[in-house]
Amino acid sequence: MQNLKFCKGQNFTLVELIAVLAVLGILISLLLPALQDARQLGIQTVCLNNTKSWGTGSIMYHKQNQKFWDINNYPYRSSGKRGNTGWGRPEVTERPVNEYLGYKTNGVEVPAALCPNDTYWRVDKDASTYDTLGTSYCDNLASNTIGKRGGNGHKSLRGLNVAKVVNPSTCLLFMEWPIVSQSYRPNEDFPSWHFKQQYFNVTMVDGSAKFIKILVGQVIGDNFNFEYDR
Repeated sequence: MQNLKFCKGQNFTLVELIAVLAVLGILISLLLPALQDARQLGIQTVCLNNTKSWGTGSIMYHKQNQKFWDINNYPYRSSGKRGNTGWGRPEVTERPVNEYLGYKTNGVEVPAALCPNDTYWRVDKDASTYDTLGTSYCDNLASNTIGKRGGNGHKSLRGLNVAKVVNPSTCLLFMEWPIVSQSYRPNEDFPSWHFKQQYFNVTMVDGSAKFIKILVGQVIGDNFNFEYDR
């Protein structure tokens, strides 16, 4: 059998080992932010798809009934599960858009109603909007959903035929809860659930879903719009 010979002088020195670890540390520090950004982009995309789904369900409801629903004055009761508070008490079958996404059984979770980054429903509460109200999303069908409040509130899509919307491509239909939170409490800071502050996932009346900057509290004319950066 041939004798094995070990080469001498090939071991790492302490200095070389430290240098390698330093390089690895630099590479990891460069890669981690990119990985985190990719993860957040993925979560934001999931949320955008959820918003799109509820917008599509709302449009299907409209096509069947020739108008949007006119059943309540709460913007979060059209979709989702039964929440943990009185505000979120309607069951799955009592929320009109659920059946168009296949949710027709009470007492179940509604995954499409949960934004993965949903961590609060008000800044002074720890519970998520999904657990509290039953959904992470809201519609623009309650008279006090968005815009400057006062008097009878702003006009909404409640009970309307879509033909009355002046510009469906810029009129909000479904949106993330923080938009409504800021409308209710304009003097409080409600951060976005995602990586860009003041940017939110929304679906327009024409069915298009967007991740846009919302200037909260402003309504354009009488066609129920938020201003937003194009």
